[in-house]
Amino acid sequence: MRWMQGYPFYLLMGFAVCLLLSILSYKYRKIPGRRYYWIISMLAAITLLTTVFEIMAISFGPKLFWRNVQSAGRWRRSRSS
Repeated sequence: MRWMQGYPFYLLMGFAVCLLLSILSYKYRKIPGRRYYWIISMLAAITLLTTVFEIMAISFGPKLFWRNVQSAGRWRRSRSS
């Protein structure tokens, strides 16, 4: 199994931990700052999962797609005047 050979396996474990923490943060939803923690942990989980998909992709097209999904929130369109 290619995904268990090192790096992708540990990224999947990190994804599971981030997802678990975001689910557990819902339990304590009355604590101030919980919403921001939930957002950050979900974004970290999505980033880890898309990194695994990028590593596991064989050709350049899917690698580029998953890289663009990873960085979708980092880039904004510049407004033309």
